[in-house]
Amino acid sequence: MRSLFRLNSVLLAIVFLSQAVTAEEDKTHEVGDTFKDCGQCPEMVVVPAGSFMMGARPYDKMTKKDVELPYHKQEIGNEFAIGKFEVTYSQYLACYEAGGCSQRPYPFGWGGDTQPLSGISWEQAKEYADWLTEKSEHQYRLPSSIEWEYAARGGMDTIYPWGDDLGVLKAKCEPCDGIGAFSTSFKAPVPIGTYEPNGFGLHDVIGNVQEWVADCFYLSPDDVFQKMPWIVDGTCENHESKGGSYKTSNQYWARPSARQIGRKGKIYQWYGFRVLRELEK
Repeated sequence: MRSLFRLNSVLLAIVFLSQAVTAEEDKTHEVGDTFKDCGQCPEMVVVPAGSFMMGARPYDKMTKKDVELPYHKQEIGNEFAIGKFEVTYSQYLACYEAGGCSQRPYPFGWGGDTQPLSGISWEQAKEYADWLTEKSEHQYRLPSSIEWEYAARGGMDTIYPWGDDLGVLKAKCEPCDGIGAFSTSFKAPVPIGTYEPNGFGLHDVIGNVQEWVADCFYLSPDDVFQKMPWIVDGTCENHESKGGSYKTSNQYWARPSARQIGRKGKIYQWYGFRVLRELEK
């Protein structure tokens, strides 16, 4: 009996020590730092706590009022880490090969270490975040719509993360190429890090692949902004995605405030995601 008691005490001590080390490790991550929790894990960047104005700017003539208003202030109470890049094909393949993800990712002709995963359902994205949590012993998940928009803006209060004009070659989408809606450019995502990062150090929050977030999709502004920040209980018929993609033909969707809808369980060829990692307070 005493041996069993001692064994249990040792195990508890190991658990508490592990938790203490985890918390101490997080305290070493300062705003702006980048890190990886494992060799196959995504590179993360720490963004600061703060506040921002969420939704469409009053001077943004492309606003779709039902889903982007009211323009309002949102508080981000804690620092968090978010993917510096979108999750790559190889990173997701590692999850599948380890048995953490149930479906082999579709390469769509451009798999590999530097290409973002493209062609995934919301449920598959969540599986990957859950696998990272187990593998790293840190809490990974999809970002909420609020967290995603805050991180995507990078401290800017403009229509796009870089200013009020779409410009040319600041992101991968059809109008972003400077050729307009009938772009003849190659319609595929570009390697991660091709374009300049935003103010928080994140790449490709606009264009490249459309990014799933945790939220259910709601049409009512009251539902959008007064519900819990994220809902992941499996009852959604539709989930939200953000940022536009390489297939985006209208610059409206290339704005951080734009919200798109994705059906439960459906795989979209141009959809990918990035993950968020919570930090110990």
